[in-house]
Amino acid sequence: IMTGAPVPEDADAVVQQEWTEWDDSTVKIKKRVKPGLNIRPAGEDFKSRTVVLHAGQYLTPAAITVAASAGRRELEVFRRPRVGVITTGDELVEPGQTLSPGKIWESNSYYLVSRLKTLGLPVHRVTRAIDRLETLKEVMFEALRDADVILTCGGVSVGERDFVRPAWEALGGEIVFHGVAVKPGKPFLVGQLDQKVLFGLPGNPASVFVTFERFVRPWLWWVQGIDAPLPLRVTATLRHPLVNQSDRVWYVRARLWFEEAHWQVLPLAPQGSHIVTTSAEATALIEVPPQQEFTVGQSVVILPLYWEPYDLLGLTPEIPTM
Repeated sequence: IMTGAPVPEDADAVVQQEWTEWDDSTVKIKKRVKPGLNIRPAGEDFKSRTVVLHAGQYLTPAAITVAASAGRRELEVFRRPRVGVITTGDELVEPGQTLSPGKIWESNSYYLVSRLKTLGLPVHRVTRAIDRLETLKEVMFEALRDADVILTCGGVSVGERDFVRPAWEALGGEIVFHGVAVKPGKPFLVGQLDQKVLFGLPGNPASVFVTFERFVRPWLWWVQGIDAPLPLRVTATLRHPLVNQSDRVWYVRARLWFEEAHWQVLPLAPQGSHIVTTSAEATALIEVPPQQEFTVGQSVVILPLYWEPYDLLGLTPEIPTM
C-alpha cells in the first residue's frame, strides 16, 4: 500500500519497502514486525467531539492546520479592531523633507503602524493634524468613520495647543481617565465614544513606546477575546544599578538575554523620553516602583517585548525565576 492509504482489513502492520527484498514471487522481510507497526489508528490525534481549539485561542498557522484537519473550512472569530493613527504638532515634518528651524521629522506614526502590523492589526487611517482645535476635531471625526480605535500622538498635556481632550469632548466623547503614574508617559489619556475608543499617547517617542506596550497592546489583545494575561511579567537579574527617586513607576528600556540559567537584564542609556535609539535596542521594560533602588544582582520585574506567540496562546514560557 502507499503511504497514507487505508490498511487492509486483515492486516495489523505495515512494513516499509526499504526493509524488504523481493522478486516476482517472494518478499523477504529483514526486520522483526510487531502489530501496529507504521499504522496510524483512527482517533490517535483527536477523537470525535474532542475540543481542539478553545475560545480565546489565537489562530496561529498551526491552529489553522488543526481546524483544517478537523474538516472545518470556516471558524467563528472575533473581528480584529480597525485602528486609526493621528499625529499632532505644527513642528512635524515628513521624513525626506527638508527641515527648517524649529521643525522635526515625524516618527511616531511609523513606530505605531509598524508595531500594529506585527500584531496583525489593520491600520485604516494615518493622519497628521496641525495644532488647531477645529482641525483636530475634523480629523478625529473622519477617523471615526473607519476606525474602532484611534491612537493620537501628542497634544495630551496642559499646553495652550494640546487639543486632543477638548477635540474629543467636542465630538461627544467621554474621558475615561487622563494621566497615569508612570514615566515616561504621564499625560496618557483614554476616552470612549459609543463603541469607539481613544488612546491619547504623549508626543515624545519614548513615551509613545512605553504607553503603547504597557497599556494599549494589552487592551488590543483583550478586545479580540484573547484570554492570555498581559502584560507578561517575569523576573531577571539586574546587571546595572537603578534608582527611581520619583513618585511614579519607571519603565526602563533594557536589553534582555539568557545566561547562567537565568534571565539577565541591562538598562540602556540614555533614558530620556525624546531618545529613540534606546527604544530600538530594547527587548524588555524594567518595572521600577516609586522611591526604589536596585543594585547589581538583585531580581527585578520585567515586561518582555515582542513575545506575542506566548502572549497570544496564553502560555508562560519556561523561564527560570529568581
